[in-house]
Amino acid sequence: MINLLLALSIFIFRLPILKFIQLKDYRWSRIKAHFYLPSSRHLFLNFKELIIIFLAGLALLLNYNSNQLIATSFSLFLIALAYRWSYLFKIKFTLKVFIISLLTVLTNYTLLFLSTNKFFAFFLLIIFPIQLIILSFWSEIIYHLTKLLSYPWRQKIKRKVIEAKKRGTIFIIVVGSYGKSSTKYFLNQLLSKISTVKAPPDRVNQEFALIKYFLKEDIKEKFVVIEVGGYAVNEVKWVTRFLIPDIVIITGITEQHLVLFGNIENIIKGEGYEVLDNLETGKIVVVNENHPYRDQLLTKIQRRKDLKVITYGLPSSHYSFEIIKIDIVNLTTKINFKARNKIYSLEVPTIVPMQIENLTGALALLNQYFDLETILPHVKDLKILEKSLSLTKSNKGFLIVDASYNANVWGCLRALDFLKKLNSFDKKIVIFNGLIELGKEAEKFYKMIAEQASFADLFISTFSDYNKILKDILQDKFIFTTEPKEMNLVINTFPKSTIILILGRFVGKFANYIIK
Repeated sequence: MINLLLALSIFIFRLPILKFIQLKDYRWSRIKAHFYLPSSRHLFLNFKELIIIFLAGLALLLNYNSNQLIATSFSLFLIALAYRWSYLFKIKFTLKVFIISLLTVLTNYTLLFLSTNKFFAFFLLIIFPIQLIILSFWSEIIYHLTKLLSYPWRQKIKRKVIEAKKRGTIFIIVVGSYGKSSTKYFLNQLLSKISTVKAPPDRVNQEFALIKYFLKEDIKEKFVVIEVGGYAVNEVKWVTRFLIPDIVIITGITEQHLVLFGNIENIIKGEGYEVLDNLETGKIVVVNENHPYRDQLLTKIQRRKDLKVITYGLPSSHYSFEIIKIDIVNLTTKINFKARNKIYSLEVPTIVPMQIENLTGALALLNQYFDLETILPHVKDLKILEKSLSLTKSNKGFLIVDASYNANVWGCLRALDFLKKLNSFDKKIVIFNGLIELGKEAEKFYKMIAEQASFADLFISTFSDYNKILKDILQDKFIFTTEPKEMNLVINTFPKSTIILILGRFVGKFANYIIK
């Protein structure tokens, strides 16, 4: 009884670790990547928790007989439960979480049972690194076991895909470091106007989420649009063995998840050309050329001489665009859209060049199946995916460019360049919520972002890491805050003709924050 109560107390006290692991998709690589951030040190050196642990251990040490130990252990269980009560509602209790939790408690129980010194065992097990290791170990085991046991599900989906292909269904796979969700969103909207289409919900792109979705779904539509992402080499390749592509679009490569992939060469492979291993001879790959790693990516793609390569993004590409006029009032842009040797005049429902580029990729792909005259009339009615460079106006009249999901260096730099070139606003504010999983290169990239943002009238950081780098470059324009109300007060001192760019996802107190 004592061992079980103590094992439960340790687990409950460390519920924040389980929540953290769940946020990191139960992946050790993502868990480990978090500890490159300077702020992660407080997880190891939280003095409030160390005091609680010391007092709990002392209470065990001062009780010698079994009745006292049972009473003390039960008291510790109740204290841990009260202290972490809110986390019982923050964690999504799935079957996977239940199994990981059970295995962790059993591990704690076994180690306590084998120990001859309850005080020492309790104190050792409850400290942050030990529980992190135990929970991460079981999470990684369950992840790989689930992947192995998913074979029958994958085969079932593969049979569905093959049968659908026999009926003429075309499977479009969207990959890349950025722009995947927006490109898929445009493809889904346009195809729904001119054909039938199926697509998983927005931003569902990871292996098990895709398996869960396609196990439940029948495939009767003419087109299926699937966004596929990964955190390591061979993950996209693994998914496209059963979700077999007929055409692939690669939206661009940048240093997204750099610490997870290890180096840029692995990113070029894992988020770029490895998907082609499951693309049959004679099929089409559509490639964005407007990114820093264009040459390396195209060199790898061109080794597949049996594929047709269509490019977009640069003036020299097969498909490109030229901005003619931006309408700030209606938030639209007139462009000349080049499709091979033809030029089309279009009005698109955004003023953001990166979104126009994503649209260009979608049009380039669809033109392989439809005449552009069939597609282009529907462009003006397109919606922009929320938080992916979407545009809204606050109650005060500020124009807000919400790039919350634009969490990569290249995307941030381009968004800042776009903001700099807009001359229709008196003031410009950048709200920066941080970038993660950049590893040892993080300081270099933060410096690049600060230098690119030096034109802004105000740069607000809600992220606690690397602020010294930002402050040294931006000086008096820089503000760090962890309070939404404080940020709101500062912003509301600015005139109506202000544009606000949000980079990175709001977290913590800001998670549900909306600028009024």
